[in-house]
Amino acid sequence: MNGAAARLDRIRRAAAAGRALAPEDGVALAEAIRTAQREGISIDDALDLEPGWQRAARMRERDEALRALAAQFGGKGRAQARKLHEVLRRYAASGYLIDRKRSEAPTGGRGHLFVLLEATAGDGLSEDRLRKLLNGNDSPGLSGLST
Repeated sequence: MNGAAARLDRIRRAAAAGRALAPEDGVALAEAIRTAQREGISIDDALDLEPGWQRAARMRERDEALRALAAQFGGKGRAQARKLHEVLRRYAASGYLIDRKRSEAPTGGRGHLFVLLEATAGDGLSEDRLRKLLNGNDSPGLSGLST
């Protein structure tokens, strides 16, 4: 994550938690807004965000959620992926539909499931893809979670 994306992530987290921004983040955001308005450019450009930063942020959040769920469910390999896939499938069919309509995202284990589905546009992940991610074979941010 480059410095601009890290700053935006700090701003998002502070705003979501209702906390004041760090002074340097507030100044950077205000300056980016002024620059975007003055020069007619996007906020992304004014913040100097790299192309594709949104996808990278979603994948980072997905990986963090997957780490937390892997620790919660334990197990290894296919058994761990199978259990996670079943829980994710059940949540996608019921709880996720409700949680998407709420003004605040859920927290805890349900929040991790929510993040996984949001990162995949609600489609979830196949058991095989989960297994690969858990083994660190499909994402640079994960390295053998189930070992």
